[in-house]
Amino acid sequence: MTAAPGSVFQVSTSQGYGYAQLRACHRVYGDIIGLDARPFAQPVADLTTLRLSHILIFPLMAAIRSGALAAVPAGAAPITGPPIPEFKFAVRDGTGTPIYWWIWTGEEIVLAEPTRDLTDLPERVVAGRDQFLRVWGATPDV
Repeated sequence: MTAAPGSVFQVSTSQGYGYAQLRACHRVYGDIIGLDARPFAQPVADLTTLRLSHILIFPLMAAIRSGALAAVPAGAAPITGPPIPEFKFAVRDGTGTPIYWWIWTGEEIVLAEPTRDLTDLPERVVAGRDQFLRVWGATPDV
């Protein structure tokens, strides 16, 4: 299965249906997903009514392909919701101390300027399946 930014997936959860929109794809650094955090009792017919309120890095396509996540394509919709934030991630020495920082925009990775204040940037963390499902209040199956 292939998908492009704008593709929307209906995710089956213990709380009903959740909706995730692929915002950006990167084979190495993970998919950036926009999520409507409301669980729905019935499938949503009009995808333009989704309110994407969460941004998460999660290997959505890999989880679907492997069968680790029950999700089906629901169509495509204009990309809405919060913009993709810049994420920082460090190259660390043997003790875990950052040597230097990279900035990931969702489209490209650039070396952070040494004088740039990175305090307010979120650190790039890839969510696991259970964290992804908890956005909808779902209880991950064991």
